[in-house]
Amino acid sequence: MLNGALRNQATDVLHKLGFFIRDLHNELHQLQRSAPFRLSVIIYRGQGLNRNDFKRIQSTPNGIISFHNFLSTSRSENIARLRAKSTTDSHELVGIFFHMTVSPSIGDIIFASIDNQSDFRFDEAEVLFSINTIFRIGQIEPLGPNLDRIRLTLIRNDDQEIQQLTQYLREEISVHDDSVSFWSI
Repeated sequence: MLNGALRNQATDVLHKLGFFIRDLHNELHQLQRSAPFRLSVIIYRGQGLNRNDFKRIQSTPNGIISFHNFLSTSRSENIARLRAKSTTDSHELVGIFFHMTVSPSIGDIIFASIDNQSDFRFDEAEVLFSINTIFRIGQIEPLGPNLDRIRLTLIRNDDQEIQQLTQYLREEISVHDDSVSFWSI
């Protein structure tokens, strides 16, 4: 329900879930501080992606992509590949295998291993990112029929391109509704 509300910008639902969102974000932050990643790590995500969205990503080499939800990833390449492959029979979706490089030196991004909190425990090797994590799009490679790998690199929130986009959005969007005041652009 939460990720659907984030994806669809259902402000009424998000407002009701505000406490949960803050709590989950804070818990991730605590986990990150108690067990930080010390070295750069490669993590993965497998999913189906709408063909039009995939074409947009292909048309923006070296662009940025933002995940507007809590982003579940895995340190297990096999699990992510299986998830991506499971969507390849759909005519509306492209199976996407995200290969993500994450550096712990990017201190303003909240993410943590949730092996001990997850129902899947160590099978999943899950790493969860907080809302609005932003990556730089790298190489896109076909892996098979209707299956592609997209290489992503985690970037800082203070990246120059992000700052320019944020400034543009602030100038173009004026929100006068107090019910969405928990959003920050």
